[in-house]
Amino acid sequence: MQHNKPGKLLLAVKFMLTIVLFTLCNMSHAQENSPTKRDSIIKVKSASDSFNVNSLTPRGWVNDYEAIFSKEEVALMDSLISEFEKKTTIEITIVTVKKEWVTAEHFDDLVNSIAQNWGVGKAGKDNGIVIGLSKSVRRIRITTGPGVQLKLPDDEVKWIIDNEMIPEFKNGNFYEGARKGLEKIMHSFY
Repeated sequence: MQHNKPGKLLLAVKFMLTIVLFTLCNMSHAQENSPTKRDSIIKVKSASDSFNVNSLTPRGWVNDYEAIFSKEEVALMDSLISEFEKKTTIEITIVTVKKEWVTAEHFDDLVNSIAQNWGVGKAGKDNGIVIGLSKSVRRIRITTGPGVQLKLPDDEVKWIIDNEMIPEFKNGNFYEGARKGLEKIMHSFY
């Protein structure tokens, strides 16, 4: 009878190891399919997660990745923003977003990620504004830093989008809509 105890003990250890191994494999699989955690912020995997925002480098104040503006239009808006920045220290960036980069439901997250990644605004002043738009995704997002929100609150941003930008965009006038929105934003600080 004592002869069977080591065999039963070995069988019990094998059984326990199998259960532990099975549990570890399931935990690993569950982590792959759950929200990811980055810098203590839980972010659900989305279309914008598959696009690496770090691969984007700003080309100037106007970054037309979707190619909806002419070179002259980009130069005009870039010049307007540059003059505004010299007078106020407020930095404004316009970025057009390709449909391959993001879905409509994750567009705002992508524009916010670009704003953070590019560091738009002066250090310590948090006075940056990012105007994100996409003709193909049919979305507009204006992200404002805390340093400009007193003069450009969310309700003013919404009004600019609804009344200056969208009517022009609906008529296919993307430059006019972007320029009008940009000028209205700038006017808020004078």
